[in-house]
Amino acid sequence: MEALIRIDVHSHLIFLDYLQYPAGRQALPRGVLEGGTYFVSCAGGYQHASPLWHADVDAKLRSMETLGIGMAVLSHGMPGPELLGGNEADSWAARINDHLASVIAQYPGKFAAWVTLGWGSAARTMAEIDRCITQLGFQGVYLFSNINQ
Repeated sequence: MEALIRIDVHSHLIFLDYLQYPAGRQALPRGVLEGGTYFVSCAGGYQHASPLWHADVDAKLRSMETLGIGMAVLSHGMPGPELLGGNEADSWAARINDHLASVIAQYPGKFAAWVTLGWGSAARTMAEIDRCITQLGFQGVYLFSNINQ
């Protein structure tokens, strides 16, 4: 009988470069680093907290081992690039997906990923889905239910 493998299909790994980016913005989303956590202010007064360990692959691997998880399907999670809008959102989505692909390549068999989308333009969004599925080997797309709300 084959051994069963536990797969975490809702596992966030934040791209640290993206998490740092809102800290330099004047407009929303705008972020600040306080005590090892980035707080990103978004529209409607919402503020999202992302501890630095959400960007730490080694911490993710240790947590997986502790919990007996053999594989994790990564998604970027919040705050997502769609908050930026337009070309900026699409460009960051591609960079985030490239980062997730590099993590998958560095740890074969430990990770898969869902595509992160910027929603800046329909054409770039569809092209990014195609690129990630066909070229990067991602397994699906990660969608928020509150896009543009």
